[in-house]
Amino acid sequence: MQDLFTASFWVDVGKVAQTRRVCAVTDGAEWCQAFAQRYRPDAVRILDFPHAAEHLSALLEGCSQAGLPLPDQMLSRCLHVLKHRGPAPLLRMATRLAPEFAQHKGIEVHVEYLRKREASMQYPQFRAQGWPIGSGIVESANKLVVQARLKGPGMHWERKNVNPMLVLLC
Repeated sequence: MQDLFTASFWVDVGKVAQTRRVCAVTDGAEWCQAFAQRYRPDAVRILDFPHAAEHLSALLEGCSQAGLPLPDQMLSRCLHVLKHRGPAPLLRMATRLAPEFAQHKGIEVHVEYLRKREASMQYPQFRAQGWPIGSGIVESANKLVVQARLKGPGMHWERKNVNPMLVLLC
C-alpha cells in the first residue's frame, strides 16, 4: 500500500518529502497553495469541504438578498451535488445567472472563489481515491497533541526545541 500523507497547517516537512503520495487539504488560501507548491508540487490539492460549503452558503445568501427566489433546502441540495457530482453542475448554474444577479457583489465574489478552486473540489474523485475532503482530523490532532502538550500553564518553548519536545511527549 502506498504511503498517504495529508498536509494541513502543521507538518513535518522531512516526512512530507519522504511520502510517496501527498494531498494538501486546505482552506484555499494563497499561502497554503504556495506552501504545498514549495514542498510538494505533486500534492493533490483539495479544498476543505467545509470551506467550500461556507462559500456556497454565502453565494446562496447573496442570491436570496439580490431577490432571486430559491427552493427550500437549496443549500443541502447544492452540498449533496458538490460532494457526489463535483462542482461542474453548480458552476454551470452560476454561469446561467442573469447579469443583474451575477454582478451582485454578494454573488460575484463567491462564484469567482469557487470557480478559481474548481480543480480542488473534485470531491467524488478524491473520495473514490481514498483522499480526505476535510482537514478536521489534522486540525484536531494539532489541537489535541501539539497545543495541549506544548501550551500548558507556564510552558515556554524556543522554536528550535518544539519538534524534539513533541517526539518526547508522543
